[in-house]
Amino acid sequence: MEIQERYEIRRKLGQGGVGTVYEGYDRQLKRKVAIKRLVADDSNNSQGAVEELLRECHSLSALNSPNIVSLYDFGEDGDGPFVVMELLEGETLEDLIVRAPFTEQDFLILAEQSLEGIVAAHAAHLQHRDLKPANFMMTWLPSGRMQLKLLDFGLAKFSIEPSKQTIAQGNSLFGSIHFMAPEQFEQLELDARTDLYALGAVFYYALAGQYPFDGDSVALIMAGHLTGNYKDLREFRPDMHSGLCKWVMNLMSCRVNDRPDSAQAALEQFMGVLNGTYDPPEPSTVSSPTQPITVKADTATSGVHIPSAAPGGLTPDTGRIEQSVQEQHNNTSVSMGEPDRGKDGIPKWVWFAISGVVAVILLVVVISSSSGDGGEDSSTAGSYDSQEELKLPSGKKLLKILRLPDSVTALIQRRDKNKDGQLTIDEFAYAPTKELLKRLKKYFPLIDLDDDGLLSPNELTRAYFSKG
Repeated sequence: MEIQERYEIRRKLGQGGVGTVYEGYDRQLKRKVAIKRLVADDSNNSQGAVEELLRECHSLSALNSPNIVSLYDFGEDGDGPFVVMELLEGETLEDLIVRAPFTEQDFLILAEQSLEGIVAAHAAHLQHRDLKPANFMMTWLPSGRMQLKLLDFGLAKFSIEPSKQTIAQGNSLFGSIHFMAPEQFEQLELDARTDLYALGAVFYYALAGQYPFDGDSVALIMAGHLTGNYKDLREFRPDMHSGLCKWVMNLMSCRVNDRPDSAQAALEQFMGVLNGTYDPPEPSTVSSPTQPITVKADTATSGVHIPSAAPGGLTPDTGRIEQSVQEQHNNTSVSMGEPDRGKDGIPKWVWFAISGVVAVILLVVVISSSSGDGGEDSSTAGSYDSQEELKLPSGKKLLKILRLPDSVTALIQRRDKNKDGQLTIDEFAYAPTKELLKRLKKYFPLIDLDDDGLLSPNELTRAYFSKG
């Protein structure tokens, strides 16, 4: 069947992996749909790419869950195979997190619905193996309730027995590096607990606003996963129930046996924490405390009225491996061989990487101590924290000090909660840390030229382009 016989392709929605997704229209059932096609280039016209798309189709057809995207149809025409799916109109979890970390109330909805979807997939002996914020779509029901749908089972594999990580051409790994389990890097057998690790890392990101493991290189990120050394989530979110934080961190334990045995067990533990019948054990490996973030109790994570956190420290990055060229600004391809293990079962290269990082840090400390306190960022921030010296700096420096978006339009879109086209002091000063919150409030009167308690687009434009 030629696709145009039944479906009208209206516009391109996105591209990733081996597929391009379009918004379409089903003429027969008179409804909007999502259509996924293979990317038309030499690398993706291979038989392996076709088999991957078929695997996604078979995976979706085996599932029946309100928390997993529905498959409507599958076909093949002169341009190759295509899948017709439910069209979801909402925002990805990645989109929401970059605006602000989740409140505890909204996190409970996220956790429960995510686990319901994973339980359904695992009950069909199906592992996702690529859980990341971009694969969680948040829509809203007519009642206003948030509805989560899991997307992209293209890397999933139908298997009752544990299976090894998929290896792509060139011995590289498929997956999203910020959320991959240690056993995926080590090419060990995978099971349901691999998805639980990724889910825990996604939950951590949703609550902290930053990845549990991050670094300037792939090696550093991988070392973090393999050693399990990350910052305690409770230090980021002292407002959260301690048991919930421990539960999240136990999901992402680097030791497989320290995680819940199954998604069903993880769901039961989650409900136990809420009911006060289960107290998770202390996580095995966390590092030193860090600056906590502030999330307002009345913050609505869902819907279009979500207040926006200052962008600093909340930069999105999917970290997807083996995706399209368009996504390479935040993606990396990793080539792996058999790990060479040192003592304690940790690969030797990890120890070399850690040693190198320590040496660099020591060198930086020595250089810093010899050069004094001079540094543009620290001196600038210090000079403007004094109320006596407070004045409106040049626009470029103002954006740096207050960590504002790079345009007035972006600022208003992100923070205008009541949609009146202006910013109140609470809307303007919403920030992830108390220090930045205080600084934003200090500068509000300087930008509010007519002293009406609102920042208009004109006032903000003047501040953005001020000469100081």
